Order: sequence, then C-alpha cells, then structure tokens
Amino acid sequence: MSEAIFSNLPRFDVVAGPRPAEWLRAMIAGEETHAPAQLPEMEEPEPLFADEPMPAQPAVVHPVPRETVALQAAVSGLAGLMERIDQESRQYAVETAQAVAAQLFPELSRRFLAEEIGRNLPGLLPSAAPVVDIYAEPELAAQMVEMVSRHPSLEGRCNIIPSEDQGFGRAEVSWRTGGVTFDFEGLLTACLNDIGSTYKTTTEHK
Repeated sequence: MSEAIFSNLPRFDVVAGPRPAEWLRAMIAGEETHAPAQLPEMEEPEPLFADEPMPAQPAVVHPVPRETVALQAAVSGLAGLMERIDQESRQYAVETAQAVAAQLFPELSRRFLAEEIGRNLPGLLPSAAPVVDIYAEPELAAQMVEMVSRHPSLEGRCNIIPSEDQGFGRAEVSWRTGGVTFDFEGLLTACLNDIGSTYKTTTEHK
C-alpha cells in the first residue's frame, strides 16, 4: 500500500544508467559504454574591481655628494699632473741624450775617424786610380798620414793635404774619376736631429 502512495514520486534508490562501478568495470573489460554524467562546470565570478595599471612614479634624482665631486676633481688633476710629468721627463731625456752625443761624438771623431776611414777607403777606391788626394783639417790630416803608412793598398798612392776649410771631423777624398766625403760632424747633426724629431713625433701621436 505504501508503494502505491509513493508511486508517482521520484525514486532515489534507483540510479538511471550505469553505476560508476559498473561503468569502470565495463571500461576495463573493453566494452563501450557511456561515461557517467559530469557535473556542470561552475563559472568563475567576475572580479568586483577591474585591474587598472598603476601610474608611473617619477624618477627621483639624488644630488651628487660633495665628497664625490671633490674626488673626481682630484683624480682629474692627478691625471693632468702625470701627463705633464711624463712630457717633462721625455723632454729631459732627449736633451740629456743630445748633450751627451754632442760631447761624445767629437771625442770619437778624434780617436777613431782616421781608423774608420782606413777600414772603408780601400773598398771604395777603384783599382785603376793611381793617385788619391785626401783633404782634412790639420789634426785629422796628421792621423791620416800615420794610418796610410799602415795600409799597403793606400801607401804610395794617397796625398794627405791639410786644409782648415774642411772643418772638424770631415775628410774629403778625391781621385780623377770620382770621390767620397767622410763627414763625422754631419753624422752627429743628423743623429741629434733624429733624436729631436723622434721625441716630437711621439708627443704628437700621444
């Protein structure tokens, strides 16, 4: 009687379609069946407040500390001082080298110029030149006479002629078809000029 009364009401003890356990067993066994009904997805609620971009904050510029400014000025001044010291040192080195060379070359000329001419002159003279005239200032001419006497290839064919016009450290050798000049003073001048020009070039390219 009770079943007749509740026959028109929905039953909760009966599940429509396959039960989850039955559906799982059927899937494992390889049988085709329908998946259990899925619950409808819940929609996410809309945020109450929309995200708005934060306004950009202005950059804060901090003043440079006075200690930093003073340190930068000190470093710049030190760099300038070192540059000036370097230039002065180079100039002093050049002037010292020029002074030493100016004193050394004349002494080298007095001691070794005659011997240097004696070593090089035989190779410069043509074998067909029977007579060779050598003009030199008196002190060098005296040394040349002694030098010629010790070289068989020069003795008897060289006329040593003292001449004040030749100047210090200079000897002019001539023969009928040519000649050669030994100029120790000119070599000194060229070396001194080269030292000075090298210093100037180095300074300009720094």
